[in-house]
Amino acid sequence: MKRVAVAGAGAAGLCSARHLCKYPEEFSVRVFEQSPVLGGAWVYTSQTDPCDCDRPVHSGMYDSLRTNLAKEIMAFTDFRFDSDIPSFMTQQEVLRYLQRYAEHYGLVQHIAFCTVVEKVAPLLAPDDDVTVPRWRIATRNLVTSHHSCEDFDYVLICNGHYSKPFIPAIPGLESFPGCITHSHQYRDPWPFKDQTMMVVGDNFSGTDIMLDIAAVSKRIYLSNSNKPLEAIMPQNVEQVSRITTITGNTVCTEGRSLEEVNHLIFCTGYLYHIPFLAKDCGVLVESKRIHPCYHHTINATYPSMAFIGLNVRIIPFPCFDLQVQWVTSIWRGDKRLPSRDEMVQQCCHDYRLRLERGMSTHHAHYMGALQWDFYEQLAAMGGVPPLDPKVKEIYDIVSHRRLRDIQTYRDELNKTPPW
Repeated sequence: MKRVAVAGAGAAGLCSARHLCKYPEEFSVRVFEQSPVLGGAWVYTSQTDPCDCDRPVHSGMYDSLRTNLAKEIMAFTDFRFDSDIPSFMTQQEVLRYLQRYAEHYGLVQHIAFCTVVEKVAPLLAPDDDVTVPRWRIATRNLVTSHHSCEDFDYVLICNGHYSKPFIPAIPGLESFPGCITHSHQYRDPWPFKDQTMMVVGDNFSGTDIMLDIAAVSKRIYLSNSNKPLEAIMPQNVEQVSRITTITGNTVCTEGRSLEEVNHLIFCTGYLYHIPFLAKDCGVLVESKRIHPCYHHTINATYPSMAFIGLNVRIIPFPCFDLQVQWVTSIWRGDKRLPSRDEMVQQCCHDYRLRLERGMSTHHAHYMGALQWDFYEQLAAMGGVPPLDPKVKEIYDIVSHRRLRDIQTYRDELNKTPPW
């Protein structure tokens, strides 16, 4: 029997355990979770400062969050959301779904809670040419402080990528006298009552937080990195271009000088952060890229390690399903991988194509319009059914409605869903 370690009991880790546990005669599964509960990023906490033991707060959930994907396409492929909840769900409803998923498939018994992974390293002898090594994993129990080392045949990295905030370098930012926060620290709008705000970033978190604080703040500047959004904004919200410099509390954008800004909220995404991977683990973890990672999933150097959920702008739970089933089929011996050199070449080719399309170096794992081909590839490689075409239809309907009306698209679609 092969031993499999899963780092993280969020959605990706639970999905990994669920599919591996389908084969109890082949895999013994151990999930390591640093918090006392499952759910990962979907676990709300009012805390924003580092926890005990100087660990950063993992979740960036805020009090009023609702999903921007409809439940009809957001679920794992073999486990539906409850029929009596709205299409656009609260954080609590998604967390309850993950709890039900874990209960239904008997996953809790496989989870070591309050256990932080401190190191993952391949078991290699000097000058060893092993291509599929075993792994030694060092952990620490946060309640008892007990340290432990165990060896595993395979390891799945499922610790998410929404825990290390990214704030871009802006000339003069250090001179700003007001408050500077990241969306990861946002919980509710009341600290911003009667303030003049600038929200930096107009993607999902930026627009949702902007709408949340618009009801209580004096004025909000929404800084766009690209062209302005076409949707109607609240009366106290003005769209401005990218920040160029900051001098004191004067924020300069391309063509504007905005005075008396009290607070900057950066909704500018996250960096990949996997501090427990040893240097000889076969992949390089950069701020916005992990490579060589075959089809954004398999460690191309040592394919006994895989990453679930690296991609950005996807439909997460169905994507995790497809990734895990592909990885499981490889580790069971049902499917074969190409050679190491071929996998590395594919990684380089994928990255080069993105740059040739004009995508930023920050978008190594960004999907968006590329996600549909990605899902088709994963399904074909894993030998499982592809996603229902209706998934893309619903996704496109929601995307178009959001572009037109970011303020009420969820409520309107909840009332009269066109699917």
